[in-house]
Parts: sequence; structure tokens; C-alpha cells
Amino acid sequence: GRVVVRFSNGDVKEECGDGTVTYFYREAKTTEISYPNGLILTHFADNQMEKTHPDGSREVVFPNGQRVKFRSDGTEMRVGR
Repeated sequence: GRVVVRFSNGDVKEECGDGTVTYFYREAKTTEISYPNGLILTHFADNQMEKTHPDGSREVVFPNGQRVKFRSDGTEMRVGR
């Protein structure tokens, strides 16, 4: 099954039967997808994308293609393009 909730501020939350939750923030034009395994993908209006892993580490892909990874302790590891 699928459940869609539309909020008065224009945000939309969609819950899928497999446990995936997609949330669209209308004002920020940002979409966040949370998976049952703890992975979170965030896509911003400027085409920046972030992947947050269950251990807290993150990977950011900027609109220019540059990639930066962060360990769960916040330590930055530049990856490049």
C-alpha cells in the first residue's frame, strides 16, 4: 500500500508499503527519501544531492559535480569530481 499526506503548507509525505518514506518540502523545493535500512537521500532545488548513511557518514555532490565525503565524526574527505 501507499499513503500520501498533503500538508496545508504544500509539503507532501508519501509512505510506501516497503517502508520507504518520501517527503517533499514545497517552500525549499527539496525532496528527502528515507529507506528502511537507514539510508537517506536528499535532493535540493539547486541540484545538490546528499546521501546520509545509517552510521552518520555523508556524501555530498554539489551542482558542479564536486564530491565531498564526511565521516560520522564530521571529518571531511575531499573526493573531487
